[in-house]
Amino acid sequence: MPPSRKSSRRGDDVAAAGTQDQGGAGPSQQQQQHTQAVQISPVQRSAFIQGMISAGVMSEAAARDMLFRLSGVDEDAAFHSMMGEANAAMLFAGFSLKILKYPGDNVTYIGFINKVADAPSKLGQRLGIPQREFFKAVLERIATSDPEVVNGQAKLAAVSETVLLNLFYDPGTGGAGGASQAGTSGGDTQPGDTQGGAGTAVAKPLEKLKRTAALRDLVASKWLSNAPSPSNCFTLGVRSLMELQEFLLGLDGLPVPTKALFDAVM
Repeated sequence: MPPSRKSSRRGDDVAAAGTQDQGGAGPSQQQQQHTQAVQISPVQRSAFIQGMISAGVMSEAAARDMLFRLSGVDEDAAFHSMMGEANAAMLFAGFSLKILKYPGDNVTYIGFINKVADAPSKLGQRLGIPQREFFKAVLERIATSDPEVVNGQAKLAAVSETVLLNLFYDPGTGGAGGASQAGTSGGDTQPGDTQGGAGTAVAKPLEKLKRTAALRDLVASKWLSNAPSPSNCFTLGVRSLMELQEFLLGLDGLPVPTKALFDAVM
């Protein structure tokens, strides 16, 4: 029977662990001394990494619980030391474990991050090309929308499902425009079926029925999130903030409060 974990030591200050997407610095001398009696074995560390690969993203509390089930260790210093060692081991392959406090719910998450591939490649294993192009347009529409600002602090912008289902965009560029006025049933009669001369076809914008399924899938995999308010709205998910930093910060028309929020949390 696995040991019973009596407490959860979350620890929001994770910078000392060297895990915030900065190459995974190894544990400090103080951490090494503290963890001499509670070492995480290489086999246990590998099992933890495999669990993170499978999950993609999980809360820090859930990650600590997973490590405890694997090793029986429930120590802050041992956890941070293991995170640093894991990042050092994966550095050559371009992967890392990143910790981020998600502003949507103020929960700290850990994600398995591909630091090398571009944004479309990161989505390629789960989404087809039409879904990827739609997602890029959704990201742009959400990120460039005006956010709610409370006491000088911006919240993540949110866009209604209705707007996203009717969003017009160019599948060749992923650029998002306004709500489509064409295609009241299937959403596939929008302009842009061909581009670049005769015989050069490009994908049509994703059909509306498939957009609904794509939005649900993106929420399930934490690329998007259901906004807490208003209802029936979507916002950026924790995984997008972790992995798509360059894409999001490079968008034209990014509101100043949103950029400040991104700079603070990414």
